[in-house]
Amino acid sequence: MHPSSASYLKTTVLATSSGALVIGLTLVAARDLTGLSRAFVEGAGWLVGLASGCVALAGAVTLVRSKRQAEGRRDLFLDLNASRDPEAVSRGEFGWGLRVRRVIRLASGTSHPLVGDLVEIRPLEEIESTLDESGCLDGLPFMPEMGRFCGRRIRVFRCVDKILDFGRSWRLRRLEDTVLLAGLRCDGGAHGGCQASCYLLWKTAWLKPVRDDPGQRKSHGDGEADTTRLPLTVLPGPAAPSCHSCQFTELTEASTPMSRWDLRQDLEPLLSGNVTVLAFCVAMLTRLFNKTQRLRGGSSYPPLARGKLKRTMKHCGQRYRVAMRIERILEKNGRILEMKTPCIALEGVDASGELLRFCTQHEYLFWREAWLEPASPPAQ
Repeated sequence: MHPSSASYLKTTVLATSSGALVIGLTLVAARDLTGLSRAFVEGAGWLVGLASGCVALAGAVTLVRSKRQAEGRRDLFLDLNASRDPEAVSRGEFGWGLRVRRVIRLASGTSHPLVGDLVEIRPLEEIESTLDESGCLDGLPFMPEMGRFCGRRIRVFRCVDKILDFGRSWRLRRLEDTVLLAGLRCDGGAHGGCQASCYLLWKTAWLKPVRDDPGQRKSHGDGEADTTRLPLTVLPGPAAPSCHSCQFTELTEASTPMSRWDLRQDLEPLLSGNVTVLAFCVAMLTRLFNKTQRLRGGSSYPPLARGKLKRTMKHCGQRYRVAMRIERILEKNGRILEMKTPCIALEGVDASGELLRFCTQHEYLFWREAWLEPASPPAQ
C-alpha cells in the first residue's frame, strides 16, 4: 500500500472508532442524568460523534479517489462533474440538478445566469456603448479577439464569481456579473500571438438571454464584426509595442477583495450549477479530510507536497489527445514570454478549480513533454 493511502486509512479507522466510542460513552453516561445535564452531555457527545463520522466519511471518499488514481481511472470529482464538461453543456444535456435550479430561478423571479443557459452575444455596436475610454466595463476589457463571436448563440459554461489574482497577491478576488461561454477561448491574435488560450470572460451586459429553441440556434463560428475599432490597450512605456494588456493582466482591476471567510465563494458555484451536488460533496469532504490530516501531520490528497503540481495529479495515468503546443504566453506584466522549452496542452485538461474553492477560470494546464508518453490506440 502506498504510504499516503496508509495514512488515509489510519485516519479513517481512527475517526470511525473514536466516533463510535464517543457515542457509546454518551449513551451510557446519559442514562443516569436528567434535565439540562443530560441534554448537555447528549448534545456534546452526539456533536463529537457526528464530527468524527464526517471525518470517517471524508476518509472513505479520499480512499476511493486514491484507489481510482492508482488504477488509472478518471478522478471521482471530474467523473461526478462530467455533465458540466464543455461538450455536455454545449449539447444542452441538463440533469435534474440544473432543471431544479431553473425552477427555483423562475419561482423567485430572478434573472441571474445559470450554467447551460442559451445566450446571444450582443452586436459589437451595443457592446461598445457599455465600454469606457479604455475599452473596459467595470475594469474588464472587451478584447478584439471577442468581436468575431458577436451575434452568436452559445451556452453559458460557467458563472464566474471569483478569480485567482495570479502573479500578484495570489488570493481569490470577487468578480461580478461575469460568465464563461462554452468553448470560447482567446486565440491571442491581438496580443502578440499569446498561446495560453485563456477562456474569454463575458460580462452579462454583453449578452442577452434567448429562448432555448434548437431550430433557431446559430453556430459559434467566425463572425463578421469589425473589431478594428476596439482598443488594443497597449501599456505605455519604452517597450510599448510588445507590452500588452488583456483580460488576464487586468483581472486585479476588474475584481474586488474577498474575505477567506466569505461562504459565498463555496456556495455560489453550487447554486449557479458550476458543480453538481455530488461533485460538490466530494470536494468538500476531501477538503475536510485534508484539514484533519494537516492537524495530525498526515498526507493530504492529492499526495504531493509541491502544491502547484497538485492540480495535475488527478490526470496522471489517463489518456488524452494533444490540443496544442505552447511556445509563448503573455505574462501578468503584459510582456510576451518565449518559453525555453515548449509546453503541451491536452484536450479537456484544464484547472477544475476544486483546490481553489471552485475557482472557474479553467485555464489550460501546461505539461512538459517529459511528463507524457505516446499511447497506443485502444484495442478494437
